[in-house]
Amino acid sequence: MPTAPSLAADAEEVGAWLRALGLGEYAHAFRRSHIDGEALRELAESDQLLKAEVGMRSFGHRSRMRRALGMRAGTPTPRPRPEPEPEPEPEPV
Repeated sequence: MPTAPSLAADAEEVGAWLRALGLGEYAHAFRRSHIDGEALRELAESDQLLKAEVGMRSFGHRSRMRRALGMRAGTPTPRPRPEPEPEPEPEPV
């Protein structure tokens, strides 16, 4: 399976990756929607977005793309948790 594009990949690199996966029929739609490496991961989290934005109606195609990104089909990519805010210093008495 081809290596997933980096977060810094542009829409052309994403299109080349789709073609390498055998999903080249979507390359134009991804390019038209300006889907770069970062947006690719956000898009892949949602079946609704994949269907609406790039016309990827086939579950098999969505699943293949998610596997290539290291995601399980239907499972969103975990997002890093924000760092907790430091507790305020106690006021001197």
